Amino acid sequence: MLRDFGNLPDAARAFEDLLALQNGRHLSSIDRGLKGYRARHTLASIYADLDDLPKAESFWKQVLQEVPSCRSAWRGLGDVLVRQGKTDEALRLVEEMEQRKGLASDARILRADALARLGETSLARSELNTAIQASPDDVNL
Repeated sequence: MLRDFGNLPDAARAFEDLLALQNGRHLSSIDRGLKGYRARHTLASIYADLDDLPKAESFWKQVLQEVPSCRSAWRGLGDVLVRQGKTDEALRLVEEMEQRKGLASDARILRADALARLGETSLARSELNTAIQASPDDVNL
């Protein structure tokens, strides 16, 4: 709720506190991911919104360690890498994404973002056109 009202710093503290709790019975029956990848996913998103990109990157990586199939975490990690100017690392992430089922269009978008960051706008545009042709029904394009 704190996040919904735009209170991102307090929302981040609340989720950090949640992750710091010991495995007690009071939360164990609610949702297994609540103290795991869901909290980390929310924290990654909050820290990205707060422009604390190193923290966001760390949490996105933790989400992917726990749930490697989380498409939004792949996109989030790629986004914060590009925003930090880590284009080489973002392009290595593209290669990893291309090897995973269901991430081809996301990989192309990330490659285009990284190329644009490097000033290669025509190559970026070409990559996006290829992505659209390959996946015309993908709403993320």
